[in-house]
Amino acid sequence: MTNLENPPQCSVGLGHIADKVAIHPPDAAAIQALRNQHNLSQRQCAKITGVAVRTWERYEYLGSDEKMLRNPSPQLWGIFLLALGQHPEYQLVPRQKGN
Repeated sequence: MTNLENPPQCSVGLGHIADKVAIHPPDAAAIQALRNQHNLSQRQCAKITGVAVRTWERYEYLGSDEKMLRNPSPQLWGIFLLALGQHPEYQLVPRQKGN
């Protein structure tokens, strides 16, 4: 299981990995429901994905002010699902010692 408080840092080939795990994000209500299902705060989700807390709040915005509406990119959403163990195609696995 991945430690969501201290997500792993990766700088080599992250763009390529992000493109592979990209998934179209759901609507704001579904994003909020998934976060609640995992008992995560908006601050924790922002930290996992590397976005500002205010940005994450906008991903979950249910109002009608179009200036507030924001969707995560497919790459960011895929990485978030991967971190939660919810990605439909990929999963994080621990590296074996010695590799």
